[in-house]
Amino acid sequence: MVAKCGAQTGHLTATQDFLAGALEQTGSKPTAASRAELCLATNDPELAFRLAAREAEYCVSNGMLTRGVEATEVVLRTLAALGRWDDLIERAQEAIDFSDERGFARLQWPLYALRAIAFTNLSDAEQAAADRAQAQAVFDHIAATITDAHIRKCYIARATALGLVQGVPA
Repeated sequence: MVAKCGAQTGHLTATQDFLAGALEQTGSKPTAASRAELCLATNDPELAFRLAAREAEYCVSNGMLTRGVEATEVVLRTLAALGRWDDLIERAQEAIDFSDERGFARLQWPLYALRAIAFTNLSDAEQAAADRAQAQAVFDHIAATITDAHIRKCYIARATALGLVQGVPA
């Protein structure tokens, strides 16, 4: 989470420094997905893909299902950075099905949103629109369930900043 926030807000040096000292400071070493976030932010999508794919596979095969879907989201973003649209669509569908079967709705909206980007790049406007609408619907539903106004505002701001969904009234 620290790597994702740091990478997405442009605080790369501080995030890299934190991750470098994470084991000593927190007793926890950075995951491959955390390192992948930084690779994406520093324009190394090939390495980001290898790290995130390894993390997703490891998590799913070891029963860490939520983390596996979260790592798959990173994989999808690396595939988008690499312009590998067909691969992104296939992996997104697998992750959507997987998260749907296990009730991980909160993890689905970014999967739909990223798949919409792939469909847009493949000139499939109809499917892209359907996926954007689905991403927005899932996102809006989750946002509506957050009763704390500050937490809801932060949730909406993060998602909107990623450009994957439109903001909803806080």
